[in-house]
Amino acid sequence: MKTKEIRSSESQVEHLSRIKSTRERLKKIRERIHLWKRIKWPIIGIGAVLVLFLLAFGIYSIIYAKTAYRNVYIGNIDLGGKKKSEIINAVKPKSDEFLNSQIVLKYQPESGDAKEYQISGADVGLSYNLEETRDRCTKLAAAETFLSAFISN
Repeated sequence: MKTKEIRSSESQVEHLSRIKSTRERLKKIRERIHLWKRIKWPIIGIGAVLVLFLLAFGIYSIIYAKTAYRNVYIGNIDLGGKKKSEIINAVKPKSDEFLNSQIVLKYQPESGDAKEYQISGADVGLSYNLEETRDRCTKLAAAETFLSAFISN
C-alpha cells in the first residue's frame, strides 16, 4: 500500500509540475499577446506611411517620366512639366532672337578713344544645340533625387 501511495504522490507531484509549467507557458503567451497589442498599431501606421510614400513616388515618377520636373528654367523660360517637343518649341524663339541680335563689345584703353564693336552670333559661329538642351533638361529630371524634387516644390 505504501508503494501505491508513494507512486500516487509522485504522480501528483509530476501532475503539479506539469500544471506549473503549463501556467508558465500560458503566462509567456499572454505577455507576447500583450506586447503584440501594444506594438500592432504603430507597426501598421509605419507600414501605411511607407506604402503611401512609395505610391506617391510611383505616381510622381509616372507623371514626370518623359517631361522636365517642375522649377526647371533656362533663363526666364519655365520648362517645368513640358514634354521634349515642347521644350524645343519653348527655347527656339529665344535662341533665334539671341543668334540674330547684335553683341556689343566695348573696349576702353588706358589712353586713347574707346572703341565699340558690334558682332552677330553668326559672325563668331555661335549656335545652340536644342536637342542636347532638351536632353539635359529631362536628364536633370531623371538624375535629381525624388526627395529633393518633392521638398523643393
